[in-house]
Amino acid sequence: MKKLHILIFIVVLAMVPGCKKFLDKQPNDVINRQGFYKSIRDFDLAIQGVYNTLQAVHSGTGAAQYGWSADEGFGARSTFVVPGTYNLNSSSSYYNSVWSALYGGIKEANILVDAMDKNPDVFTDSTSKKRGAIIKGEAMFLRGYYYFILVQLYGGVPLRLSVIESVNNMELPRSSIKEVYNQVLADMRPAEELVPDITTLGYGGRLNKSAVRGILARVNITMAGRPLMETNRYDSARYWAGKVINDGVAGHDLSPDLPELFRKFAADEYDIKESIWEVEFAGDNLNPSLYNETGNVACFNGPASNNAETGLARGYTGITRKNWLIFGTDAGDMRKWFNIAWFNYNATGSNGAKTYKGTSSNNTFWYGYQPGKFRREWERYRPKGGFSATPVNMPILRFADVLLMYAEADNEIYGPTAESIEYVNRIRRRVWSTGIVDAGVRVANQGSGYDPANPPKVTISGGGGNGARAVATVAASGANLGKVTAVAMTFTDSVLFWTRGSGYTTVPTITIDPPPPGGTQATATITGIYNKGQADVPAAARASKDAFRAFIQDERFRELCFEDRRKFDLIRWGIFLDVIQQMAVSVKADYNGATNYITTGYANTTARDTLWPIPLNELTANPVVTQNLGW
Repeated sequence: MKKLHILIFIVVLAMVPGCKKFLDKQPNDVINRQGFYKSIRDFDLAIQGVYNTLQAVHSGTGAAQYGWSADEGFGARSTFVVPGTYNLNSSSSYYNSVWSALYGGIKEANILVDAMDKNPDVFTDSTSKKRGAIIKGEAMFLRGYYYFILVQLYGGVPLRLSVIESVNNMELPRSSIKEVYNQVLADMRPAEELVPDITTLGYGGRLNKSAVRGILARVNITMAGRPLMETNRYDSARYWAGKVINDGVAGHDLSPDLPELFRKFAADEYDIKESIWEVEFAGDNLNPSLYNETGNVACFNGPASNNAETGLARGYTGITRKNWLIFGTDAGDMRKWFNIAWFNYNATGSNGAKTYKGTSSNNTFWYGYQPGKFRREWERYRPKGGFSATPVNMPILRFADVLLMYAEADNEIYGPTAESIEYVNRIRRRVWSTGIVDAGVRVANQGSGYDPANPPKVTISGGGGNGARAVATVAASGANLGKVTAVAMTFTDSVLFWTRGSGYTTVPTITIDPPPPGGTQATATITGIYNKGQADVPAAARASKDAFRAFIQDERFRELCFEDRRKFDLIRWGIFLDVIQQMAVSVKADYNGATNYITTGYANTTARDTLWPIPLNELTANPVVTQNLGW
């Protein structure tokens, strides 16, 4: 936590039994804590214990597990046996750790709400009453959010809505999926009136009205899909997303620079126009003067690094070739150069020192790359923490997601409308190039007499833009000796990849410096530039409800990959099994029919894998609970 409540949380750690196992047979921590709550400050301390569970389920570890379970990526080690390899059973610690973390957060919420009800004398004046209402709204919403994650992962689960006062109350059967979702909505809705606006907070690390509305849109759009198929929920999803979009106080909008938004997640900065809710991490686990509450974001789900200056990172997540193919012929979409890390961090050198890699016609080439969104080079703390000690925040809800949810729900109700199409266009225009097109320089006259060891300078001017840079190649032998055989855009930083420039409204002019005396000057032309109008949803994709639905599904991949959403999306769309089994076929084809740990993970997937198993620990402690089908 990176605001004033950092200091509060230091104290609460001594009070919250975060390391205790859920369903302790002797719940003394529950009973003995009742005397703690004597002031509003005590409740301020306690709410941090409820928030803390977010870090367990949205750290780089959790993000990697969810990402490894869909078509965007995989665990990039042949030794991994994780949920994404689809060969575990209910005794796996992965399933139990997530279950325990979520129910731990629910337990903390129940204790807090119970204590507030039992200590009304703490809330005696208008200030304490207002603060108490906010805390209770946060606790109830977070409980609902944790049940939302549980029901997506495990299906129907036991609904524990009060403090466990006795070991005789440990057994509780599973509620139905529908009952769990009803509770999620009941817990979440009241918070809209209780929590502050995001502009009042000034950062996205705590619940705010926009976050409540946006997550309610997510819950409703999930209920509209499988397994519930309550299609009337699309109207509710559209309503809640619309409240975020049309909130004049918050004034949400897309960041003009997507990479800059992700840099801020690492640098302890905030963009509350787009980042509506994010999980906070801080520190480096090295400097005792800092508040240290680190995670694995950018270590597990970012580019690998063995350079302490850049930041040590495991690089456990591999990407699939689909991360490139999903862009199709959209050459101007710059997300394909940002979502994928087109480089290796150097083992030595300054922060961010890297060696660039290009594309390849070899299909197996893609599986050696890693996600590029989350990067340790952007961290502000020095020295940087070791492996698994990053301060990089994890987004839970971005405004781009809200626009896409609105467009999806609107399409399901009305088909493609001008409004929903425009919302998707806004997302695409934000990331569309206004620079020189790929392979956009053609040598018109090769000239002669150039020195291969000292190629001529290339200047790009005019056109209303700037930043485009190119280099000439001069043949060192053969019939073209001393001639300019190619002019190509140069590599740049890892965000833009190529120095194609930006802001061009007309095709600029390119000039190649003349050779030494006695030679002839080479000439070249620029074949074209990108423009934002090319970003708009193509006519074929907006021709029908089905076509626009498919386009939005792909757009969610392009925009939200590696942000904990993909598997849940595939499941609610009812295409999870088909997509993953097709991945098994396509990945194996990329490897020319060979089987390896990547192909095996996808091939292991069966119908049971739309849900995780109820953990064995829970089945043992709570024998009235039943197991999911196929487990």
